[in-house]
Amino acid sequence: MIRFSDIKTVLEGGVVNITFQSLVSGEERVAKCTLNPTYFSHKIKQSESDSILVYRLDKNKWDDIKLNTILKYEVA
Repeated sequence: MIRFSDIKTVLEGGVVNITFQSLVSGEERVAKCTLNPTYFSHKIKQSESDSILVYRLDKNKWDDIKLNTILKYEVA
């Protein structure tokens, strides 16, 4: 299982490709995400949860990804 604090730290450091299973279709998807403020102008504060709010660079929007759907993540 992916730990909130681990993935948050990596996302704050730069761009991360997150591979996850879609809750709607069940398909495996890859999203290019970050929490590095160089890529957006809003300050985001979030506490540990079963999901993480990320900025998706591939769609230029914020998205909420459930931790239990994440299959893997890697620095882009």
